[in-house]
Amino acid sequence: MSALEPTLRIGGRPAALTGRAALSYRVLTVLSTQPGLLPWRADFGCRLTDLVGQPASPAVLTEAEWRVRSALARWVPDATLLSCRATAIPLQGPVADRAVRQPPEYGLLALGGEALLRISVQLSTPEGALPLTLDLRL
Repeated sequence: MSALEPTLRIGGRPAALTGRAALSYRVLTVLSTQPGLLPWRADFGCRLTDLVGQPASPAVLTEAEWRVRSALARWVPDATLLSCRATAIPLQGPVADRAVRQPPEYGLLALGGEALLRISVQLSTPEGALPLTLDLRL
């Protein structure tokens, strides 16, 4: 059995995707699926939602990047990951809507502000680089 064989879906499937569109769909499906959600493949996905509620510290952002790299290596082995970056986007206060990776803005998030976890990846395809972004509320 290969890493991503077709599976049955309720509600149909998007129109036949090829090339960059198919790769985008596969990557975003892996990153947005919590392991355990699919009973027929309980280990499929990426454990990003486990980070919800965690402080948006540099250590947690590094953990998110590691989880993304591991999930893509396992579930989309034919994709070449060029870069992966996790950042926190504050949703309130003086740094709202600005990516935060290091102090001093990190100090505001440590006080309990709400943030989005933004995962940005860039993949190599035969058609060129493919940037993708996924946002999760922390």
